[in-house]
Order: sequence, then C-alpha cells, then structure tokens
Amino acid sequence: MRRSLVLPALLAPLLLLAGCAPTVPGATAAPPVPSDTPTPSPTETAAPAGLLECADLVGTDVIATALSAPGSTPDVTEAREPSAELVDLAVDAAGGLTCSWRTGSAAGNPLEYRDGDDWTYVTVQVLPDAGTSWSAMLFGDSPVEERIDVAGIETAAACGDPGCAFSAPVGDSWVQVEMRSFNFAIGGSPFGSMPVDDILASLQPIAESTFQTVLDASAEQIDFPQAAPGSVEMKCDGALDPQGIGFALGHDGFAYQDDHNATPSVLFLTGYAAYRASMYSCLGTDGDTMITVGRELAPVLAAALEQPDTSTGLEPVELQGAADGEVAARACADTTSYCSVLFTIGSTAYQVESRQDAVGIAEAMIAQAR
Repeated sequence: MRRSLVLPALLAPLLLLAGCAPTVPGATAAPPVPSDTPTPSPTETAAPAGLLECADLVGTDVIATALSAPGSTPDVTEAREPSAELVDLAVDAAGGLTCSWRTGSAAGNPLEYRDGDDWTYVTVQVLPDAGTSWSAMLFGDSPVEERIDVAGIETAAACGDPGCAFSAPVGDSWVQVEMRSFNFAIGGSPFGSMPVDDILASLQPIAESTFQTVLDASAEQIDFPQAAPGSVEMKCDGALDPQGIGFALGHDGFAYQDDHNATPSVLFLTGYAAYRASMYSCLGTDGDTMITVGRELAPVLAAALEQPDTSTGLEPVELQGAADGEVAARACADTTSYCSVLFTIGSTAYQVESRQDAVGIAEAMIAQAR
C-alpha cells in the first residue's frame, strides 16, 4: 500500500489542569498521595524476575541493518533522544518500558536550532494493559487509516516530519516503534529521499521483532514496575501557589487559568500514559508560564537525567533551596526566551515552561514547598 508523507502539526504538551480528574480505561485508581515527601530509593521496589529487557525486544544487529546506508552499516548505541518534556517520561512512569538506540552523533539541546546533525534514534515503547485504549495517532492531527501486517497484527504505519512509526495493540499492550532522524523530511536521514514505502519496509523488521516478543511474553514478563501513584488530587497550590510564582515573575496579579478543564486528548501514546500516571499541568493567565506535575515521579526523572544522551543534551542547573538528592536540568531555545526546567522537590517531578524566568519560578516553588 502507498502511504504519503504526513507533515505533523506541532504537538503541545499535555494539559491536565486542576479539577480535571478523568477516568481512563486501564488505569488503576489509588488514594491521593501527598506531594513533596522524601524521595524513595529506586531499590525499594524489587523488579520481578524474568521481566522483558530492551535486548529481548530487538537486537542491535536488526537495528543496524534497518538503518544501513548503501555500502555501510552504522554502529548502534543505547541512548535516548534528549527531551525537555516531562510527558515524554509518562510511559516509564505508568508501568511501561521504553527502549532507545542511536546511530550517528548524539543529539544535543532539543530546543536549539542546528544547521546540521547526523543522529537517528529508534525508540520502542511497550505499555501493558493499554491495548483496548490504543489509537492510530502517529503524526499530525488525525489517525492513520491504512494498515499493514506486522507479525500477523494489523498495524498503523506512517512517516511524518520527524521520522516513521509503527503502532498496534499487541495482546493487551499498546506497542509503538518510532524512528526519528534529523532533517528526515528533507532527506537528511540514512534513507535519504527513498520512497516512504521502502523506508517502512526497511524498518519493519524492528517492529516485527518487538511485536513477536511481546506476543510471546507471559503476563509476568511485562509486569513492569509502576512509579505513578494512580489518581491524585490535581491542585495548583502548595509549591505551585500563584503568589510566589507571581512574585518571582514580578507580577502582582499572577493566577492560573481555570477554563481549561475539558478532557484532553489521549490519542497519542504519551498522552494516554500521562493520564495513567496522573500528570497534570497548571497554565498561567500570562500565557507564558506552564507547570507540569508528576507526583511520585522524582526517581523516574532522576534516572532519565543520568541517561545518555539526556545527560549531555540538557544543562544541569543548581536551584537555590534544593535539598540533597534533588535534581534539576534545563533547556533553552536559542532563538527565543523560552526555557524548560525539569526538577524535583521531594518525591515530585516538575517541569516549568516559561518565556520569562523559568529558573526563578522553580526556585520560588522550592521556597514555597519548604
């Protein structure tokens, strides 16, 4: 079947605002969990024996072959594409598995404009107990209509501005395989200007290996640890109290918008996972400030900031008032004043996005939490 190159719209971060506590299929409810409590040690939860690992899903030889240019086979390195979005950790937080590999040089600051780069990332995500909530949204603002057969499963497959993806309900899991490459849409990937059908055919063995492994796995092998608490009380208070945020910004009348309580879309995998992880966001009335909250997700963020290539793509930052063991990093756009700061207070992970003083807002939140 012929698939056209779909150019996606810019995807905005998930907005789950105070007072919006949706019920999500497949989510497990839990009592509200207090915020900003001491960060638990990742070693406190022992992982069951026999869990699937990244090497079980797909071998690096399969990835190297899929990304080979004529006459050369690339080296494949385990690495995750740097992101300044907390929502990109939602699958990990919601009891899923994220695996990622890179060929070429590491991508740097995700918000910088770069004239040239040679990175390509392959990311595989498995979210158990989510198959019935699966949707065919891959790129753009509408689901992929066509299907191809991958390991005997009807699969949505398409290419867009950042790369190509395969997605399907595999057993009880939502499984997605994505390839992203710098300047893919203008022929900057290892595939150059190959037709979309040929690119998908080259990448399909990665999806076949992943799907088949998940199909063959037992329930115990995909029972990944879940860091998210289930349901939480979604409030923009405490560390997020608007008075301190406004003072940090020099605003007398700072407040959060209260008219964004419509149920957000969960058509994308990260959006659905963020629901299950009970992430929510508070949007300032200034239109320039948004704070995303992940209760109990401090260990997930701390682990992500230590991974290649995130540890080099984001800039570590020391926040005034931070306690021992709390982490912080930022990324700023080189063409605007926009910055994103990812940091922890106790057991909670936060993202502050602002066109003014993201670091100042983060420090104001720490002061209010203490």
